Amino acid sequence: TETMSGMVGTFATNDFDIVTDDTPRITVKAGGDIQLGNKNRPPVQISVHGKLAIKVNTPDSDVDLHVNGAIKYNGKLQTHGKGAPTAGVFNNGDIVWNDSPGLGSYVGWICITSGSPGQWAPFGKIGNS
Repeated sequence: TETMSGMVGTFATNDFDIVTDDTPRITVKAGGDIQLGNKNRPPVQISVHGKLAIKVNTPDSDVDLHVNGAIKYNGKLQTHGKGAPTAGVFNNGDIVWNDSPGLGSYVGWICITSGSPGQWAPFGKIGNS
């Protein structure tokens, strides 16, 4: 059985733009990267009426945003691990969430002094208060 699909684009190694008001709103770069909005114009509003998954093959149907990897929230890194980082560059307020929380351990670690790897402190002791 042959699969049929439609196609819009270019066969050349050029960017492809979707344009309104003579302004590119969505650009698919020749290498495949996608740019939403135009850096020379005011920011655009992007609404997703549904669920969004980033680097996830099978999104969790119970959440609206499913990310497989570190994120930045208000300029602060949010990642996970088994302990405070021992290598890399981090900034004050970055957080590592504990992969294996348990009674007497901590919810995670927060960077309290920027650096490589910075100074880290545990937070959110679990039980055994």
